[in-house]
Amino acid sequence: MGDIHPPTDIVQEVGRLLVQDKRINAHPWQALSLVIVLDGADSITGYVYDAEGRAKPELPDSNEIFDVCERLRDAMQQDNPTKRPWKAALFQIRRSDMKATFQFEYDDASRWKVTPRNFETMPEELRPKG
Repeated sequence: MGDIHPPTDIVQEVGRLLVQDKRINAHPWQALSLVIVLDGADSITGYVYDAEGRAKPELPDSNEIFDVCERLRDAMQQDNPTKRPWKAALFQIRRSDMKATFQFEYDDASRWKVTPRNFETMPEELRPKG
């Protein structure tokens, strides 16, 4: 599935919503990760990371992120030869260089799910690298 490129304008809109969000910007974040699940039981999980690398759970203030991500999923589904939609997406941003990365999961909607078994390790797994 790596050859399906998301529409740049919609990806930029996701990034804009995240970096301009008032709840996220209430923290002196240096990196952030956000997981969106769109698989019937829609959910969102997010972390902001401070200069010392500490992770704090945080979510965008607006639910608009769901609408934009649904548009992104639908646009990518149209470009997918199998017409399969992704089930989960991981968006990561490093503030120092505003580098954004994204990954999409087409099979396992719980790939990045925070659970009682992994809540201590998941913030590190989701931390933007580099």
